[in-house]
Amino acid sequence: MGASFEAIKMVLDEGFQVGNFALAFASWYSTRRNHRTVTIERDGIKVTIDGADPEMAAKIYSAIGKVES
Repeated sequence: MGASFEAIKMVLDEGFQVGNFALAFASWYSTRRNHRTVTIERDGIKVTIDGADPEMAAKIYSAIGKVES
């Protein structure tokens, strides 16, 4: 039973370490991204989007263009 317990303990410990590393990496990576602010203006209405990527801003802009007032 001792060898089985050690094997299970090793697998669990490794899994927790990988999980902690993934969490730390995700936290670090989120601080390194370039957060962009995009302002879209149409018919005198301004909308500012914080942290938008260029693809999302283009989708929003094209969606606004399709809306009829």
